[in-house]
Amino acid sequence: MCDDCHTIDRRTYLTAAGVGATALLAGCSGAGVQREFDPIPGNAQGPAIPETGYLVDQIGPRLHVIMDGTYQVVFLDTDEGVVLLDAPPSLGDKIQQGIAEVTDRPVTHFIYSHAHNDHVGNAAAFAGATYIGNERTAALLDRYDDPNRPVPDETWDEEEELEIGGHTIQLSYRGQSHSDDTTYTYFEGQRALVVIDIVYPGWVPFQGFAAYVPGFVDAHDHILAYEFDTFVGGHLTRLGTREDVRVQKQYVGDVFDAVRAAAREVSFAEATEGVNPADRWASTGAYFDAVTENAVGRVVPAWEDRLGGVAAFAPSHCAAAFRAVRVDYGR
Repeated sequence: MCDDCHTIDRRTYLTAAGVGATALLAGCSGAGVQREFDPIPGNAQGPAIPETGYLVDQIGPRLHVIMDGTYQVVFLDTDEGVVLLDAPPSLGDKIQQGIAEVTDRPVTHFIYSHAHNDHVGNAAAFAGATYIGNERTAALLDRYDDPNRPVPDETWDEEEELEIGGHTIQLSYRGQSHSDDTTYTYFEGQRALVVIDIVYPGWVPFQGFAAYVPGFVDAHDHILAYEFDTFVGGHLTRLGTREDVRVQKQYVGDVFDAVRAAAREVSFAEATEGVNPADRWASTGAYFDAVTENAVGRVVPAWEDRLGGVAAFAPSHCAAAFRAVRVDYGR
């Protein structure tokens, strides 16, 4: 064990976790460092996952979700066949097993939520189905040339309405956000909306918010424009409601407010004291770190009892928000 291994208090961990001070932990083995984590609030708790490793739950007429506590997929059992949305590699054949608990009909239609491998990297397991995706997803999959993610057979641009086995499914593209090709999938008769990797019910968003932060921010209003009762975000412990979307929107707004307040308070001269002024990146990094740390100190106390994962990802959220304020929104 190295001499520097020790117990790190929560504030020090916050700094090391997300503000660039990873050298604090770099010299220690994982076994030698004890980190203090905040407890997971009740709002983040989900249903118990059976010993099978997955749970099948009905969320509307003939509409079901399969989840394992980390990933979620949705399937619709129609008289024409099963419509499946996504196939994460981590779920493997649990998807087929879950569908078989509900119906013996084959998967006849596969809808891509977006092109990211962690959500659709097992799509090829449903060969024989008609693959459906927006034109951006098709272009990305064509570029990746991954046999596990077949290029869609049917594509669409901004809006598409599918009528399959007596059920209506609305597909929409609302611009860049988590990815360049995020699809909003609305099951009209079930009042269920699926938008992957935007809202994480009971939890803060993923690290750094998204590839395009302004689009991610706007996505909350796009989601709330739908008339839905059940929200499926594709990740973590439970399904969501309209209130979950509103709560995350408030969290994101508070992060931006904290960053703007921190930028007004933090002095560039003080933040870069002792840094070689000729090293422009070092000066910039020191200032960004100081603003981010200040903002984290505002966000964590306000949210750690309301959402899961605040201590883990608030630093990255504050850093991403500060970049967006400077580059995209302006002060």
